[in-house]
Amino acid sequence: PICEGEVEDDAGRSDEEDAKIPDMPLTDKEARRVKRKKGLDRRDERAARKQTKDQDAGLEYVPAAGHMDEENDGLEDLSPEDRERVLKKRKLIRDGMGGGMG
Repeated sequence: PICEGEVEDDAGRSDEEDAKIPDMPLTDKEARRVKRKKGLDRRDERAARKQTKDQDAGLEYVPAAGHMDEENDGLEDLSPEDRERVLKKRKLIRDGMGGGMG
């Protein structure tokens, strides 16, 4: 019997009857997907917290030089001022590490 405000679905059950039926447990595949999503969300939150913490501390990311020569220093997309600033920071880092960095 349907009372006012209740809606009956195709199987003839009302909303209240659906609420009484226990939820089906997740399949292994669904459980893995949920676990993976939680892990990715947690990793993204940590990265965002770390980035804001670094910005608050005044730290700035400087791209590593790696195996680049002077023509291909990996900074082509930066403005000339930013490129010069990054190159100066790299020089300071290299000087601080001693002559072993090349």
